[in-house]
Amino acid sequence: MANGDEDQSKHHRVLNREPVFLNPKHKFPYRAHNQFQLLIDGRQFYRAMLADILSAQAYILFETYLWESGEISKQFIHAFTSAADRGVQIFIILDNFGANKLEQEERYLLKHPQISVHTYNPIRLVKLFKNLHRNHRKLLLVDGASAFVGGTGVSDSFAYSDHNLFTLKAPWRETMLKVRGECVQDWHRLFMETWENETASKANLLSATENKTLSERSVGRVLGTATENQNFIQQSLINAINKSKRDVWIATPYFVPSLKLRRTLRSAARRGIKIHIILPGQYTDNVWVRRFGQRFYMRLLLAGIQVYEYQKRFMHQKIALCDNWITIGSSNFDRWSFRWNLEANQEIVDPDFAEQIRKMLQQDLRHCQQITIQSWKQRNSWTKIVDYLITTLDRWTDPILNLLSRRR
Repeated sequence: MANGDEDQSKHHRVLNREPVFLNPKHKFPYRAHNQFQLLIDGRQFYRAMLADILSAQAYILFETYLWESGEISKQFIHAFTSAADRGVQIFIILDNFGANKLEQEERYLLKHPQISVHTYNPIRLVKLFKNLHRNHRKLLLVDGASAFVGGTGVSDSFAYSDHNLFTLKAPWRETMLKVRGECVQDWHRLFMETWENETASKANLLSATENKTLSERSVGRVLGTATENQNFIQQSLINAINKSKRDVWIATPYFVPSLKLRRTLRSAARRGIKIHIILPGQYTDNVWVRRFGQRFYMRLLLAGIQVYEYQKRFMHQKIALCDNWITIGSSNFDRWSFRWNLEANQEIVDPDFAEQIRKMLQQDLRHCQQITIQSWKQRNSWTKIVDYLITTLDRWTDPILNLLSRRR
């Protein structure tokens, strides 16, 4: 058999052995011709993102939750305005709450004939609980040729500086993905659907059809939540865990999993799947969310699941790996992401890329402290009392929040 036929046959088998993921309710199908590049920490992904913006020729789509004034913000604004001066069309979606630390002076710099900015769901007291609905997606798409997805924002929190100019704190541990190929057209469509729904206007842009000529054979799918209670990302993860035969890795900064996800993880551990969960340690931007997540440790540990807390700095990456299946994007593995937010992830089915992710996470373990049953039992009495109060509060409030999310 010729090499090309062998590649096509192998690729066909990859698609056919994952039928659980082909759900007609999902917005986009798995696509065959893609190239994925792993970008670890701000030193890598900011350089790559800014380079693509500065080389843009036609248009840029940018969607983000977190945007804070600072050195990184200045670099992005300079790159955007430089591209706009060249005639590049730029469309930006900012979340109103996540961008509340972007100063007016810097917002003013984005007022350019070639730059259109939309603010998602402005906070208004009269909207009450509707203010909880946020756009948590992270996407940079340039000329229909490349897309960057993951968990970063525009913030010095992710920035490296040899001279410590940006921030006195250690940069957050983050992972981004550069996407080329057929999946870029789906990221394009997902952005434009949000833009048109929010602004009631259309942008006359070419779709990313040129990516279909890529020879790479990495299989991928874009998965986004766009309407009420679409837990497609969580359900896809649960399906992958249920089908796993080797190992499961989860790295997330906010871990308040649903009962269904917790049961799925324990069930997988009981049938012999090695499960590793990497969570933030002492460095976190939300102590209470960390405490809420810690209340699930004991039952996970008793099921044989290995739990680690990252010690070096704040661990903010959002990745799950199940054998040769990966999901990486904006979605945390908590109820807030699954219940309230607009989220979007890139799924990949590729054994070689899965091994890259596995090695990266194994490297992260070198900076982790493993939580054991014995160490967790040795917590002081005050900590145990706080955990009990948090558990009680969660049991009372979660049904109420669930009801509110269904009435939005």
